[in-house]
Amino acid sequence: MGKVVFVILGLVVAVAGYAADVIPKPVQMKSLDGEFVLRDKAVIGYSEQARDEALKLRDYLEPATGYHFNLKAVERALPEGIQLLLVEDGSRFGEEGYAIKVTPKVVKIEAATTAGLFYGIQTLRQLLPVEIFSPKVVSGKEWKIGCVDIFDKPRFAWRGMMLDVSRRFFKPDYVKKYLDNMAFHKINLFHWHLTDDQGWRIEIKKYPKLTEVGAWRGEGTDLPKLVHDASNAKCGGFYTQAEIKDIVAYAKRLHIDVMPEVDLPGHALAITHSYPETLPARFDHPKSVLDIKANVISPGKEKNYEMIDDIMGELAEMFPFEYVHVGGDEVNSKLWRDSSDIKDLMKREGLRNLGQVRGYFTRRLEKIVGKHGKKMVGWNEIMGGGVSTNTVIMSWVSEGPGLKAAKRGHNVVMCPGRHVYFDMKYPGPGERGHWWAGIIDTKKTYSYDPLRPGVLNAEQSKRIKGTQACLWTSFVPDNADADYKTYPRLCALCEVAWTPQSERSWDDFSKRLGTHLRRLGLLGVNYHLAISTAFYKLGKVTIEPPFKDAEVRYTVNGSNPDSKSSIWQGKPFSANPRKVRLCTFFDGKKSKVTGGAKRLHFANWNKNNAGTEYKEFEFNASKEIVRNGLWKLDFVSLGGKNKLKVRNVRLLVDGKPVSSDTHEAVIINGHRESSYKLDVPVYKPGAKYVILAEMMGEGGNSTGGVLILDLAEVLGAGSK
Repeated sequence: MGKVVFVILGLVVAVAGYAADVIPKPVQMKSLDGEFVLRDKAVIGYSEQARDEALKLRDYLEPATGYHFNLKAVERALPEGIQLLLVEDGSRFGEEGYAIKVTPKVVKIEAATTAGLFYGIQTLRQLLPVEIFSPKVVSGKEWKIGCVDIFDKPRFAWRGMMLDVSRRFFKPDYVKKYLDNMAFHKINLFHWHLTDDQGWRIEIKKYPKLTEVGAWRGEGTDLPKLVHDASNAKCGGFYTQAEIKDIVAYAKRLHIDVMPEVDLPGHALAITHSYPETLPARFDHPKSVLDIKANVISPGKEKNYEMIDDIMGELAEMFPFEYVHVGGDEVNSKLWRDSSDIKDLMKREGLRNLGQVRGYFTRRLEKIVGKHGKKMVGWNEIMGGGVSTNTVIMSWVSEGPGLKAAKRGHNVVMCPGRHVYFDMKYPGPGERGHWWAGIIDTKKTYSYDPLRPGVLNAEQSKRIKGTQACLWTSFVPDNADADYKTYPRLCALCEVAWTPQSERSWDDFSKRLGTHLRRLGLLGVNYHLAISTAFYKLGKVTIEPPFKDAEVRYTVNGSNPDSKSSIWQGKPFSANPRKVRLCTFFDGKKSKVTGGAKRLHFANWNKNNAGTEYKEFEFNASKEIVRNGLWKLDFVSLGGKNKLKVRNVRLLVDGKPVSSDTHEAVIINGHRESSYKLDVPVYKPGAKYVILAEMMGEGGNSTGGVLILDLAEVLGAGSK
């Protein structure tokens, strides 16, 4: 017998159904005929097992509709209304799956757990008109739900988002808002980075100096300002234990687990400034990889383990989640060299080098965490220390350590920087952010697949528990910028984590993204609006909007576009590529302005084309050469330590030489001598056009770039 929760709603029958732009995309969604319409004075019925979900549904629906819902406890489902059904045999749903069936008379959500019902409600919100997300009453709106049949459950159990509150302190109200938006995207794990060199953010009653001293930086404090802080004014803050417990309870109501991170033994400047006795016994302090001194505690001092034990004991009381993250990355082990307490430890434990010292510390840390009923999570650097396979490895430097950990028997969470580090810059001029992992746009995040079937076998693949994104906040000045860097990249990440790989495609996602951005706008999220890109070929400019519904305005005279500028409507136009300017307009926002049109490449070179001696390589240009005339071939470097040398470039048509350019060019950073001229006296449709080029690396094969081909007459002087 199922446990039933339902909502009795007014309804009308319409003539046709439709599929909504749901993110993340459900596993299965079939559009049906008809519509269901929500009306005033509806009754939300519930059983005690799901009362909280019914209350959330009411709270989601009332602000925009202005309707007053009557909550009633009922024992059975009615033939009309919205039914939230907890089924006893929920094996097909798992812990978080759900099904939605919308007909003209009934909207039924089924799940095995309240978490599944909650995620069904998030999808139901997206089936309603976008205006349902308005914080104010929307007058004159008919609240229709298109009839649809949905079955859905997550691909991965671990769907996380990390927020660094050490480098930038966020007050509890914003943390709760951040959790709200995560839950809407079916993200179920909040990784709370609470301590680092720049601040200690959690009250530990046995060690009050951690917050009295370690929670503040800037003028008049012991901690220096961040390199990227606008000023040296005093800043900081911390969460009391009462505030922590309140936020954890708030997250739990949203079906989000909260995992605290206390970074050890490195990234610990807030600890060592607060309690200098935790440092190794030495007088000089070499800098860490982030140019910080004295930020590593000593593994040779027994008092430090007692301190960690006490801290973990208090953490365990605040965080019911089974995992605690201990950091473990970027440890400046040079600080241990020549320290008497470290030498004593090495002699006592038979440790031969500082790597083994680090391993010793990590194993002790694992035991302390376990003593308090928790399992340990750490960044991939801890893997070499001999920790047990009970410890979860979080792979951040790349996917490689995570793959290795899975093969060794560890559970793994994939969070490689080049895809999911949201502190990295977006593409475009004037963007603020880090750059070491590259430029990361929403498409780059969406392209990620945490599983590597060709590398891991079936059993090893099961150890990839999921993925998460990380927002480090060195370049995040305020709440608005935290939103800006998170969204819409988290929209992409949530679909990576939830939707089966076989059901995902960027083109499909980008068609749904515009509707979803309107939702985010109504939710008060300061999302990033992506730039548009222009391309130039054969004298014509084409524009690629960042998503389907984006409006792109452009100019061709070098001026910045405004609301009166020309709108891109899909028709290529003639223009000087250097003077084209673009701007994305959407829902009252506009993007950064970008200038210039990119020339499209047709081939590339890499280390395989750059031996120590000249060798001839072939590039098929049949799709590029479309008429007779003088063609200009450019080799454009995209990086690498070595230069590329090119000579004797020839054009063959169906295997027969028709023209050549035999000068030698050295190519680095798009040097102007990289151009070659090739003449096509008579164009032959259907013929095979091949370019042969003799190439070699100068001093090595660390080089890469692209080949661009266009008619010389349309490029003009200096347009390269």
